[in-house]
Amino acid sequence: MKLTVLALGALLTAAAHGATLYDTLGPSNSYQLSGSTIGGSYDQVIANLFEPLEDGKISQITLAMGHTSGQNLYRLDIVSNGEGGPTGASLFTLDFGLTGYLTTLNLADGPSLQAGNLYWMVISGAGEATQGAWWGNNSGIRGTTGWQNSQPTFTSASSVNWHLNGDSYLNAFRISSGTSTDPVAAPEPSTALLAAPALLLLGWLRRRRA
Repeated sequence: MKLTVLALGALLTAAAHGATLYDTLGPSNSYQLSGSTIGGSYDQVIANLFEPLEDGKISQITLAMGHTSGQNLYRLDIVSNGEGGPTGASLFTLDFGLTGYLTTLNLADGPSLQAGNLYWMVISGAGEATQGAWWGNNSGIRGTTGWQNSQPTFTSASSVNWHLNGDSYLNAFRISSGTSTDPVAAPEPSTALLAAPALLLLGWLRRRRA
């Protein structure tokens, strides 16, 4: 009976996965090897506007990016939408290095987002002569993007005007919520069906022992 209880607990716990708040990556985390230059001699900064699918606290961000030259150090900002682009409140800032063409960042204390609100993900170079590329999505997802040339580093309250494009291919990224310390979510219908035989077996074992 102990083994049955453990197996049932593992099955139900598996349903407590995090949610995808926003995603432009294609099947199997695919993307296209063309996109937007980050950093370089003009310190170019790239921003993508997004709207979360549901409320949640960011625990993980996956970026499709490639490092070209200079110091492998980039900066990611989550900024609330403001007049003229990413000029609202800065919610989160993180410096990071790329680990390949697909980098996953695990956040210990990410910002909380609300469905229905608009946010910007902004990426800039944060190191000496940093230059890289933020790859584009290969799923045909379009939206609003922005760019600016920032000296020396990006700030959301920058006086430099943002150049916005309201019908552009978005860059490739995924934002997820959920951690191992989150409350256990109610199992999805498919998971509940899988758990039913274990519940019946558990009841039968209890009656047999009685």
